[in-house]
Amino acid sequence: MIRIHPAARNKGVTGFVSAVVLFCFALLVSADTGDRKEEPLRITSDSMVAEKGGETVIFRGNVVAVRGDVTLSSDVMTVHFEKEKEVKHITAEGRVRLLQGDKEIRAGHAEYFPGDEKVVFTDKPVFRDGKTRVSGSSITYFIKTEKSIVRDSTVILK
Repeated sequence: MIRIHPAARNKGVTGFVSAVVLFCFALLVSADTGDRKEEPLRITSDSMVAEKGGETVIFRGNVVAVRGDVTLSSDVMTVHFEKEKEVKHITAEGRVRLLQGDKEIRAGHAEYFPGDEKVVFTDKPVFRDGKTRVSGSSITYFIKTEKSIVRDSTVILK
């Protein structure tokens, strides 16, 4: 349960907090099996700015989002909302890193599309799964199925 201090309600913070909660819910969709309970999500950053209307929220500096076994980090994360306050997409810039179990993807840029539950990594993406290393011009990772598609791939098997 999220509680908002009564003084914050009077200052228009409620809408902003709602936007952040929606962001948190949609950010890290993992491979839920119907049996799995909702796990808490923790997001930290050096700063967070919400634009008027709550359609964009920007997290800056050491951004780390963790839910269950999934961690997404970057220098900057921008969340774009639809008018209905649903997450349209999320952009991560600078030292982007996704961890899920033994899988790790690093890149300079990533776009998260909640409708497809996929993340598209560009700017020198590298995917590691155990000792296997794959690089390419882009890597598309489907969070729910843990499937990946690599364009212009180079694979190193050890």
